[in-house]
Amino acid sequence: MDGGIGGAERAPGDPPGSTRYAAIRSVIRAGSGRLDRGALSALSPDGDLLATAAADSTVKLWTYPEIDPVRSLEGHAGAVEDLEFSPDGGLAAVFTRLGSIYLFDVPRRRFLGRLLGHRPDGYSRIAFSPDGKRMLTSGMDGRLRLWDLESGELVREFGYTAPAVVFDIAMSPDGLSAVSSSIDQVITRWALENPDRDALLDWIAKNRYVREFTCAERARYQIEPLCADE
Repeated sequence: MDGGIGGAERAPGDPPGSTRYAAIRSVIRAGSGRLDRGALSALSPDGDLLATAAADSTVKLWTYPEIDPVRSLEGHAGAVEDLEFSPDGGLAAVFTRLGSIYLFDVPRRRFLGRLLGHRPDGYSRIAFSPDGKRMLTSGMDGRLRLWDLESGELVREFGYTAPAVVFDIAMSPDGLSAVSSSIDQVITRWALENPDRDALLDWIAKNRYVREFTCAERARYQIEPLCADE
């Protein structure tokens, strides 16, 4: 299956409507000579740009659906674990295995800055809020971080109390909550905004667990109804 830039082909067993582009295959293999699990792609919201991350850590932009090269995004370091466009397509976020998130101005094709805080590892994920003002990231350490993209500041950090590998994350349409999936096959819903005092007290009252008194405790403290141990 050889081909040049923009060459589109079908292979036996491919589903109807699918196309394989030799150009993308060549850039993903660039520098390594083989496909790597770090090979990723993302489409811009308007469908005009395709971003690819190669095994050699390069990130390139292509026109879509023509698959003509536009340029490379430079300024990051480390193998790429995830890349995403913001909802308006103005930003591209690149999360590397070194634990850093790199932000790029897509229209100007320039590097904006780096966000730090995650432990270097794999299974790093990115999710933008629907308005594009915030970004949620997760790592293999089980921690999730919510960022303000205008200031570049960390809004809050939260996550699992025990070590957990977070496989994927998503933000709700209103941007007020998020969900994560972890290695223990559990989906967790997170509130991204702190509840007010009354809402918090109401949740505690409904969800707290108080064990039943034993018959000995009921007898000792005269708690009705009294009972007898079997």
